[in-house]
Amino acid sequence: MYDLVINGVDYTQERAEKYDFSDPYAYMYTVLVVRSDNDDIFSFEGLDGKTTANSAGSTYRQLGEKYGAIVKAVESLDETMEMVISGKADATINAEVSVGEYLRVHPDAEIKTVDTIDNASKVAIPILKSSQTTSLRKAVNRALDAMREDGSLSQISIKYLGVDITNP
Repeated sequence: MYDLVINGVDYTQERAEKYDFSDPYAYMYTVLVVRSDNDDIFSFEGLDGKTTANSAGSTYRQLGEKYGAIVKAVESLDETMEMVISGKADATINAEVSVGEYLRVHPDAEIKTVDTIDNASKVAIPILKSSQTTSLRKAVNRALDAMREDGSLSQISIKYLGVDITNP
């Protein structure tokens, strides 16, 4: 059993019922991506009856279903993009920063972003909900605060993602 997970987990009310969360340490915008020659999908509302490729347990999968998409489960971002490029999926919903990183590695990828959700999702650290982990959550928040104050949180974001996603 694990006490916490650090892996780009979006804070949601549903997840907060099961886990305590640290303060947010990143803010990510959600985008809708289609193949470059796709002229049928312009917005999230256009997903009704279309297929998307998304991670099985992700908030992006849930968002696709909310807009009426048929979601195909995938294991990785590369698999997601390959399904869109090959036409096995009409679109994908993903983090803008992840799509940007994919395009940095694959600059000739035949994809385009057609819509962005206005509000950034809050990325935080889920922590086992228990009276024994209260001090752990406080320690994690203190560490995040210190990293924000000394600039290292921003530096890490820029180093590994190419952009600073630590501010709303």
